[in-house]
Amino acid sequence: MKYACQQNNEKGMTLLELLLALTLTSLLLLLSPFILNVFQNTLTYDVYSMKMEETIFFNQISQEMKGAIMFRNINQGFELRRADGDTVSFTLTNLGHIIYRKNYSGNVRMLSNVDTFTCKEDDSLIICHINHEGRELERHFMLQPYRFNEVPSPT
Repeated sequence: MKYACQQNNEKGMTLLELLLALTLTSLLLLLSPFILNVFQNTLTYDVYSMKMEETIFFNQISQEMKGAIMFRNINQGFELRRADGDTVSFTLTNLGHIIYRKNYSGNVRMLSNVDTFTCKEDDSLIICHINHEGRELERHFMLQPYRFNEVPSPT
């Protein structure tokens, strides 16, 4: 009979459990801006990195166009003949990489994840189109042939 009268009153939480829950909630709220900032910076870095790769690629083409005396379309790319005798080509591979070759040797990967790469000549203007990771890009380059017989006039 003695045991029948006792009631087990375990309703609610203890003070220690409430403090622990409050501490964990406070930490989550305090750290959430930092965690979100890390995710946002990662996404921003990927976009920035992609734009930098594209800029470097187009700058390389621009540098190679200087002093070029001949432009020729080749399958999925183009070839330049330079005044110094070098031949430079940019071609799209089946794996979606644009590679740079100088004098028919070397395979320097300039861009990855490229769907299409075309360049066409319109007089002395070269128009290049690429589809890089879903973005359509177009750049225009001037082909200014190096003239061997031109001597700069003294001023």
